[in-house]
Amino acid sequence: MSRAVAGVFALAFLLAGCDDYDLGGFRCPLGAAPCGNGCRPVDSICCFTSKHRTSSYCPLWTNGCYPNNEERACRSLATGERAEFCCGNMGIIGSHDCPQDHHHCGSVCRPADEPCCPEETTDQECPTARSSQGCPRDQAMCGYCIATATCRMCNRGGCCAGDPCAEKSRCVGVEGSVCGPIRFEPEEECTPDCTGRVCGPDGCGGTCRPGCTGLTEYCTGAGQCEDDCAGMQCGISPIAGYDCGSCPGGQVCFVGACCAPDCAPGAPCDQPDGCGRACGCPNEQVCVSGSCLDAWIAIQGGSFMMGSDSGYDNEAPVHQVVVAWFEMYRSEVTVGQYRACVNAGTCTAPLDASDYPVCNWGQPARDHHPVTCLDWNQASAYCAWLGGRLPSEAEWEYAARGGGREVTYPWGDDAPSCSYAVMDYGGAGCGEDRTWAVCSLPAGNTAHGLCDMAGNVWEWVQDGYHPNYIGAPSDGSAWEEPDDTQRVMRGGDYGNTAYDLRITVRIYGDPGDLYAGVGFRCVR
Repeated sequence: MSRAVAGVFALAFLLAGCDDYDLGGFRCPLGAAPCGNGCRPVDSICCFTSKHRTSSYCPLWTNGCYPNNEERACRSLATGERAEFCCGNMGIIGSHDCPQDHHHCGSVCRPADEPCCPEETTDQECPTARSSQGCPRDQAMCGYCIATATCRMCNRGGCCAGDPCAEKSRCVGVEGSVCGPIRFEPEEECTPDCTGRVCGPDGCGGTCRPGCTGLTEYCTGAGQCEDDCAGMQCGISPIAGYDCGSCPGGQVCFVGACCAPDCAPGAPCDQPDGCGRACGCPNEQVCVSGSCLDAWIAIQGGSFMMGSDSGYDNEAPVHQVVVAWFEMYRSEVTVGQYRACVNAGTCTAPLDASDYPVCNWGQPARDHHPVTCLDWNQASAYCAWLGGRLPSEAEWEYAARGGGREVTYPWGDDAPSCSYAVMDYGGAGCGEDRTWAVCSLPAGNTAHGLCDMAGNVWEWVQDGYHPNYIGAPSDGSAWEEPDDTQRVMRGGDYGNTAYDLRITVRIYGDPGDLYAGVGFRCVR
């Protein structure tokens, strides 16, 4: 699966007879859109059962959702009647099971590495189209390049470089090709044209010569080679993402130049260092209102009633859980804290704001904001680097309840507002349409002093997702099974309204996807 980033730029398609449903600010990856309590590809349409809010979708090459949404079916493009397959949660479930190494193409199975025809509803062979060459597997469909993210993501896949990748744009040629309205079939005659070009597509599925040979060169839309690191001392190049070098010890890279931070001893941790960051705190501490506080907070174990019988279906049933003593990170892990792990060579960098403005990594003055746009695996790796791990769902909820108290929100039962949480109240992010620095709203802390357990960003936890708590562990451990494909997130984000900031609300996502409204905290 291609990595995608969530955010307010997710596209949505609304066709006759189908509804799109957004659960109070839940953000899907770019290239996906809200559908029920989950996400769907943007090249599909949303079908959901209003009773259960299930997340289902039909591919665009069908004729939409079957009129009776309760049946969660798709209509055949050819006949308009119920198709031979149903729309299942987060994917297409065929009328027959495909082998593990195959996938559904309409009513037939194809090998996992073989694309479907966009129009395919019967057992037919896809034509071999020259225009499908060079497209990533998840973007090539019988000569069509289905853009699942932005043009930059498409560039990195080696297809559609140099032109915006609109949905269903047609791909011509091999690596370095462009998106456009032209599609060459194999039987067509074509004369290459490289007039005035030294690189890029020749108009017939090939490339112009000699091409770009410099280590940091890229091919422009005009077919000329340019050095993407020109004028830069360090950092990642803006177009092709090349490494332009690193800075000597004691200096950091700031806007492509090496910079020496200016932080006098005793300077407030939130003071700008002159290099686009803040002075920060030593390891094991977190910056709160300019002061460095211990990052870890001890949570005394105990028994509590987990879940809710009056919320969403997946919050039930209420059940008793016994949790052992543990320590939890005071705040969501910040950009500055995560950077230390990247600099140590253990963690990989999240998606950068230069590519996706909704991300915090690479944004100026965001060192004390929660790190976002990283997946479950990256979050796990950071916690392991600290000598900890991601919390179980039970540990997370027990801590959010201030040690298992019977409360609705981390601070108690008062209605949520921007005095307690960074939320959708007068606009997303309390009108700022972004995250806030961690621990900005102490009135919303738990009884133990944990910050932002509701709002700001959702938080990855260890557990695999299950649709309810039937069979859940009672010892506070994470509920994981070999066939789990989704991981749980808790706490709500800056785009959620009051109802979804309740302690018991739980959503889920693919552990390999990246979201602008999701971060994490650690336990040990």
